Amino acid sequence: MTRRKEKVERVEKIIIYKIESSKTALEYRLYIEGLKRQDDIYFSVHYIIDSKGEIINIIPEKEVSIHDGENININYLTISILILENNGNINTYAVNKLLEKLVKKYKLNIDKDVIIKDTKLK
Repeated sequence: MTRRKEKVERVEKIIIYKIESSKTALEYRLYIEGLKRQDDIYFSVHYIIDSKGEIINIIPEKEVSIHDGENININYLTISILILENNGNINTYAVNKLLEKLVKKYKLNIDKDVIIKDTKLK
């Protein structure tokens, strides 16, 4: 349920979700992997970055990640990144490194095409 294997139409935006979590990127990836066993939960992201700077790519960029249930169409036009914030600590170096790569690859404007969404996920 968390991975539909549909293709991204085109990348127009990058969406960043920040959540408070002491988990590593790998631990959170395993949590998301466990969601596929549930019929009513749809959630996935392309990348996870933990507070130590580990970056894990869990879904290929050419594949749709289901991260926005309110505006389902946005899932087909974005690369999604989940940042795990541990006690307010974010590895900004890792975040900036990934953003720089993606903005360049998809010819995006970092000021206009990167969206940070607040979330209540834990």
